[in-house]
Amino acid sequence: MVLCIVSLLMIAFVRPIALKHLHKGPAEQRTNVDRLIGQSALVMEPVSATAGLVKIGGDVWSARSAAEIIDAGQTVQVTRIDGATAVVAPTAENSPH
Repeated sequence: MVLCIVSLLMIAFVRPIALKHLHKGPAEQRTNVDRLIGQSALVMEPVSATAGLVKIGGDVWSARSAAEIIDAGQTVQVTRIDGATAVVAPTAENSPH
């Protein structure tokens, strides 16, 4: 009997707190892919409008550039993720003047 009462009280008090933390909307939390936008990446293979490879953190991603061909070894910034491809742009120090 005591076990049943304690269980019901725990459900009554703990459940609302747990639900508040479990049901955060998409505006309140970013997905892993969203976190990549704005990150710096290292170009592993030249990036063009159709192909390329970059290293973001410790992961290698396929990449493409909306602008020009970016040579290997340069640092770029991730502007968006399109499926499994990072769309990148040259950083200020790597952009043509």
